[in-house]
Amino acid sequence: MREELAESGKAQLHHVLPQTGWVSYYLSGEEDVVGALDLFEKNYDRLTARKSAGTAGRAGHRGAADISEVADPGKE
Repeated sequence: MREELAESGKAQLHHVLPQTGWVSYYLSGEEDVVGALDLFEKNYDRLTARKSAGTAGRAGHRGAADISEVADPGKE
């Protein structure tokens, strides 16, 4: 997916770690928010498809409880 995004101009290879599967996407104005949200949606769809197939890997180890703890560390 990374190569597809970079070749289409929707993202760039990661600015610090280009050899990873990560990409960089720069926001220069409000009009760029739609593209950033599209990248989040693509990644969400990719991860949920992997989880459904039973191959979630590292990303699948975080459950909803873990995410809420990260989002609100003061929550009891």
